[in-house]
Amino acid sequence: MQKHTSEPFNPQISNTFFRAGLIEAWGRGTLKIINECKKYKIPAPVFKYESPAFWLEMNANKKKNVTDNVTRMSPEMSPEIDDLIIKLITGNSTITTDEMSEIIGKTKRTVLRQIEKLKADGIIERVGYTKGGHWKILK
Repeated sequence: MQKHTSEPFNPQISNTFFRAGLIEAWGRGTLKIINECKKYKIPAPVFKYESPAFWLEMNANKKKNVTDNVTRMSPEMSPEIDDLIIKLITGNSTITTDEMSEIIGKTKRTVLRQIEKLKADGIIERVGYTKGGHWKILK
């Protein structure tokens, strides 16, 4: 995309966003979008203007991105989280999954997924009730 004039499609909305700090400068948005696409190795969008409308079409390969995210989040890919959970349980057998999540810096869902994997592998078990029980290291 080449240099172009910046004329807000709706000046009242644009001015409101500018005053709220959501727009840092006029005329940089399209270039920023293109640069972000390059950064993430997805095709640049197609910008279209047909009076009175302006829009852009994104042609990213969504299937590839979804697969990449699933692979990164896979429990088999997270032995360091397993080790952290075991260390936390060793230090405090009554620790909650919320506390683990906060300490590890991962979502509660990620911690629960890792705990289920550790339980299935026979490494840990939960003894007693959810609120009054404790963790036990088996291996």
